[in-house]
Amino acid sequence: MPDPNSELHRWKKLPGTVPVWDERNTFIANLIPDHSTVLDIGAGSQTLRLHLPSCEYTAVDIITMIPETIHADFNNNIIPELPATYDVVVCSG
Repeated sequence: MPDPNSELHRWKKLPGTVPVWDERNTFIANLIPDHSTVLDIGAGSQTLRLHLPSCEYTAVDIITMIPETIHADFNNNIIPELPATYDVVVCSG
């Protein structure tokens, strides 16, 4: 039985797909200055990364099927140590 506090079961089918809300990522990316360091919390399929070619992008998500994603599960108090500081933090979901 899945952990009732975890959202893992809800999100694990999404990596690798383009979400219907990706238009929001295009809008957000236009607000981020070139060459910024960006932390994307709840990164999902990481489509924001595609809109930020000149930025250094770091993804945080409960699903870590995409390489280099930092694992977090805030509902279960799994809060990662981050390897850097960031110019911009995005939490759009």
